[in-house]
Amino acid sequence: MKERIRLPLLIPIHPYLKDHHFEGKIILPAVEILQRLAGSVQSYLPDAHIRCMRFASFDRFLNIGENSPVIEAFNELEVYESGRLSSKLISVSPIRGTTAVRTKVHAVVNFTAAGERIAGLPIDMLSALDGICYRIPSRKLYSDLVPFGPSYQNVRGDIFLSESGGVAQVYGAEHPAPKDPLGSPFPLDGALHVACAWGQRFHHIVAFPVGFEERLIFNPTVPGETYFCRILPVSVTGESLKFDIWIHDSAGCLREEIRGLTMRDISGGRVRPPNWIRSEGGDDPLAVIGKHCRAVSVIDIDTIADFAVKALSEGEMERFKRMGAKRQKSYLAARLTLKYLSRKLAGGDRVTPASYIHTMMADLIHPRCPIPGGKGTAFC
Repeated sequence: MKERIRLPLLIPIHPYLKDHHFEGKIILPAVEILQRLAGSVQSYLPDAHIRCMRFASFDRFLNIGENSPVIEAFNELEVYESGRLSSKLISVSPIRGTTAVRTKVHAVVNFTAAGERIAGLPIDMLSALDGICYRIPSRKLYSDLVPFGPSYQNVRGDIFLSESGGVAQVYGAEHPAPKDPLGSPFPLDGALHVACAWGQRFHHIVAFPVGFEERLIFNPTVPGETYFCRILPVSVTGESLKFDIWIHDSAGCLREEIRGLTMRDISGGRVRPPNWIRSEGGDDPLAVIGKHCRAVSVIDIDTIADFAVKALSEGEMERFKRMGAKRQKSYLAARLTLKYLSRKLAGGDRVTPASYIHTMMADLIHPRCPIPGGKGTAFC
């Protein structure tokens, strides 16, 4: 280790922060913690790589007093020869009746230069959701599932959940939250709400973020803009859920990627999802059909992102451009469904670029379902 230093960290408590509460206590959101630590690091080391974060953990809530104008905390920073920076959000308080103090670690994150990136989902899988979808209006999300105040209600329209994940529009709210150096904190916060709803729907737990393996910011999100988020469940272990998350702008440019987000029930079972959200085993309407097919894919047309056209092959795009707007959407949905089918038939392929999977016969009218890897074409 080259250096260890404890940097003062003063966090002003603006009114919007008081909308983030759990079990009657106001708590500093994980996205705000990351923003504050990154800002502190950048102030001390202006050339530091702060848009690649790894091995974050949120160990303890940092509670906000009802009338607190500011939180007085510290960023305990460790600088390593490799360039890695380990940053801890800590608070220090006196132990009653003694001269000693108690130090609490609330969060830890490593800032480092980005290494070789793990391949993400291909564009067809990012821009639409496979499976029978459960639709939840955002007002219902915030009244029943994620009951934060208005400042933290930044999912727009409906969210869509299926066993294969979730999609939603998330908004960069224009509150006085710092937008530097990581961008608006609200789109990622909204994506976490979608992941929380997915856990309530399919695993009957109310889960909070407790850490992640990696967060990459390619182009910071901006207050006042709306983004498309895609959550992908990676694993489920007991009361713990793991997700990958991607946030794209309307042009389909990737703005943020979060890998290995871990969410867990931190209430000890005290907080449970409402009955209406719970999916019961055996209610899959595709199960009977699936028994008689090599693969089944269904895409809800309302889950398709505007940038899904990037998934089309050259021939598919040629035909797409000649259609009216209404026909274009259903044509695009059909192409995406066939690409999903192709990937399933290839054993879960996530490598082949979407535009390489051409789903039309030579007559440019009839559908085809090619199997990636040159394994022929399946009847569909």
